[in-house]
Amino acid sequence: MVYKDAEISASVTTNLGDYKTTNIRFSTQDVGTAKLSFNLFKDGVPLPLSAVTGKLVMAMSDGSRFVKDVTIVDKLAGQAEYVLTSNEIKHYGKVTAALNLYYHNEQSLAVVRFTFEITQDLIDYNIAPTAEYYIEQFEDLKEAVETIVEELQEKFSNLDNVETKAGAQAKADAVQANLDTHATNKANPHAVTKTQVGLANVTNDKQATKTEFDLHVDDEIKHITNTERLNWNATQGKVDSHVTRTDNPHGVTKAQVGLDKVDNVQQASKTAFDTHNADSIRHVVQADKDKWNGSQIYKITSDTGTQLFGLADKDLFTELASKRTTTFYSNSTTTNQPPVSSSFRGLQIGQENIGEVLAMGNDGSTWRVTNSGGWKAWKRLVTNEDFEAANWQNVTLQNGAATGERTFQYAKWGKLLLLRGHITATREVVCGSIPTDKLPANGAVAMVPVSGTTGYSKLLIYASGEMKLTGIHSNNDSAVTGYYMDVVIPLN
Repeated sequence: MVYKDAEISASVTTNLGDYKTTNIRFSTQDVGTAKLSFNLFKDGVPLPLSAVTGKLVMAMSDGSRFVKDVTIVDKLAGQAEYVLTSNEIKHYGKVTAALNLYYHNEQSLAVVRFTFEITQDLIDYNIAPTAEYYIEQFEDLKEAVETIVEELQEKFSNLDNVETKAGAQAKADAVQANLDTHATNKANPHAVTKTQVGLANVTNDKQATKTEFDLHVDDEIKHITNTERLNWNATQGKVDSHVTRTDNPHGVTKAQVGLDKVDNVQQASKTAFDTHNADSIRHVVQADKDKWNGSQIYKITSDTGTQLFGLADKDLFTELASKRTTTFYSNSTTTNQPPVSSSFRGLQIGQENIGEVLAMGNDGSTWRVTNSGGWKAWKRLVTNEDFEAANWQNVTLQNGAATGERTFQYAKWGKLLLLRGHITATREVVCGSIPTDKLPANGAVAMVPVSGTTGYSKLLIYASGEMKLTGIHSNNDSAVTGYYMDVVIPLN
């Protein structure tokens, strides 16, 4: 089986301490592979795990709680493990956990308290697990049942306020009575207006009678006759002849018709105008205007695409403090430049007196500096290759210690001290040393396995850099042939 194995070492003492924050981080997709491995010690040697049951308590960030038995892997070496189930791994967020030991003689020990994290994988973003409780003991079951009962009592506390069928019928009868009264009301209860019935233009005035209308129709004084119409039309001939003249009989000028500023030139046809108006090459559209209006006011490169300005023989901090987002170049003659061994180029992102600068040297290094209330120190950006390349050095062996199957070496890798190799040495005397700048300020202690048989010894690393092996816990001390020095030690 393939596991993501997270190791947790704990020493049984009277000072259990607060919950220890670990760097353990599983994913919601680590189904059946997320393993917690425990290495337990007491007084510097493995804690025997015979006649004991280990229980792991996990409190999830969504309120879920699980109490599970751990698996004893090696009773003599004090090793146990637990693999999270498919249900438990779905409860993403911070997990608070504790490991307790229960001996068959009714003794118990609180061993270690720690936290770890389960991150939500992108494929699980539509999953929202509900809170659940894994019941393993009667007291846990009792507590869960009491919580459910309290919730049910709260939900049914308002039953007395629910309306009865008879009450609802009485309200319906009252509404029907009001409706019947309203239906028989002929006094315009809704205040309908003449506008609402389509007579907004009608005035509230007295109308003429049919008799009055007939008298008006027969009035020959107020109305003309057909003879009168023919006589009057005959006198219109001269007027009609004048009206039909198109030679400007009154000598009207262009100024008189409001066209004094118009030149007597040929105009474009409607077809020519429409063709020009539809020409999308000569004209712009709103999208063009939006693009141009949204363009940057300040350049960050030259018109040819190179850096905007040079810093040769200038002060980098002074020049950049007065500029916004910009690009630059220097040939290694700049004051306050990054510690590169070659020419460099860079980019500033920000505004006047506030910003962040990235500079890239021709030697392949990249540097960063910020300006907020004053310029800070240059910091180099380390690549994956820089970080992953550990520089191994041989440990200086002393007092008869010798190389066994593999050379004893050390390396400082980020915030860790790495040791590897196999040696033969005499316990209780200094067996080797490393430089003090490669180890924690106050030294360190680690358990290392022995060769030749099953067991462990304690490796002491003093603040001076000297090392020695002390103590032994093995199946057969006389069969020990050497010590495997493969350990990882935090530097802080």
